[in-house]
Amino acid sequence: MTAMLKRAQLPDNIDALKALLSAQGAQIAALKEENQAWRQERDALHQQKHDDKREIVRLSLLLDKLRRMLFGQKSEKLIHQIDQLQLELEELHINQGERAQKVE
Repeated sequence: MTAMLKRAQLPDNIDALKALLSAQGAQIAALKEENQAWRQERDALHQQKHDDKREIVRLSLLLDKLRRMLFGQKSEKLIHQIDQLQLELEELHINQGERAQKVE
């Protein structure tokens, strides 16, 4: 059924009008459920974005600390940790960009 029926298109029969009204009520309920699902997905994406930002800050601070610890010494273990954290940070930036595209 169309969203808006012109007055001339409305049935004169009360039972038909009731059926039309009932169908529109069901359509409205379905649209409300769909809207709620979209809102929940949006909220989940916003939460993921927020969590990613916090993780990016945490990893950036940790990288800075490890770089300071590395200054003056060439520990292979520290170099490996830095490389791993840089990879994690890059992945988070990529994931955040992908989620931002989904939100748009």
